[in-house]
Amino acid sequence: DVAFLLRPEHQKQVARILSDPEASENDKYVALTFLRNAEVSAKGLLPFCQDTGTAIITGKKGQRVWTDGCDEEALSKGVYKTYTEENLRYSQNVPLDMYKEKNTGCNLPAQIDLYAVEGGEYKFLCIAKGGGSANKTYLYQETKALLTPEKLVPFLVEKMKTLGTAACPPYHIAFVIGGTS
Repeated sequence: DVAFLLRPEHQKQVARILSDPEASENDKYVALTFLRNAEVSAKGLLPFCQDTGTAIITGKKGQRVWTDGCDEEALSKGVYKTYTEENLRYSQNVPLDMYKEKNTGCNLPAQIDLYAVEGGEYKFLCIAKGGGSANKTYLYQETKALLTPEKLVPFLVEKMKTLGTAACPPYHIAFVIGGTS
């Protein structure tokens, strides 16, 4: 469903643009097109975005849950079945050598992370991470002098404006401050 359905809260947020007095005609056109696209994709035939993403599965397996066989293999088979039987584009490339790569034709390998936890449940979080954001990671090494609201906010806004529109919405932007590079 992640390739076909948007959260209702997100659709409502986009719909508010249509009646926002500060929204330009272009803003309203884009919002309306976005909502029409969501209506088409909700029928389950055409995904919301052509970039249907890399499958990422995080599993938390309770200590009282017993499975027979290889959990990673079963999950990979599910990813394979989903991407080959639904109308989803294959996004995974594998390296052939230092300079060449090819599409796997089935969207494998998936990123599968399984964790042991307490309890008797096996819970999964499944995400399709689009590739359009893969090239949108930036590192800025600045001095501590930038860490004031008067300087930091304008700096972040300026950098955010340079991101462009290479990925499908909804966009999620994270700023990480501190740490080591």
